[in-house]
Amino acid sequence: MNKKINLLILIVIIILAMILIPLLVKNQEVSHSEDTNHTINNVNILHVTNENFDDEVLKSEGLVLVEFFADWCPYCDDLAITLQEIANENRDIKIVKINADEEIEIANNYAIYSYPTLVFMQGGEEKTRTLGALPKDDILQTVKFLNDIKNN
Repeated sequence: MNKKINLLILIVIIILAMILIPLLVKNQEVSHSEDTNHTINNVNILHVTNENFDDEVLKSEGLVLVEFFADWCPYCDDLAITLQEIANENRDIKIVKINADEEIEIANNYAIYSYPTLVFMQGGEEKTRTLGALPKDDILQTVKFLNDIKNN
């Protein structure tokens, strides 16, 4: 009987955690819109909307890294820091950010269901994508690989 009660208590704790943790993350005091990570204060990273997506992404000739993020996503903060480092060190890499909660049409067109998602676009076409907050070296290796393919 004691084991059944302990199991029941454990199940209730797990269910409460599944309910409360997303609420706590969503209600964090500092969000992307207030945070320097996704505040567009750097000329090296452009905030893209439905209005400028075609010009800034689809019509770009070179490689474009498109980060789809959400304000409530803590992993997006990590990737934002990494992308800021890449933008500061590599002025030749075009990086844009799209708030998927605000630009729903673009997110739906690219089947964005996880955050952060980094889509590598070249010549208006998706070449590859990654999910999650990858290390800087992994992102730069992907950029190098795609540039090597284009140049060969």
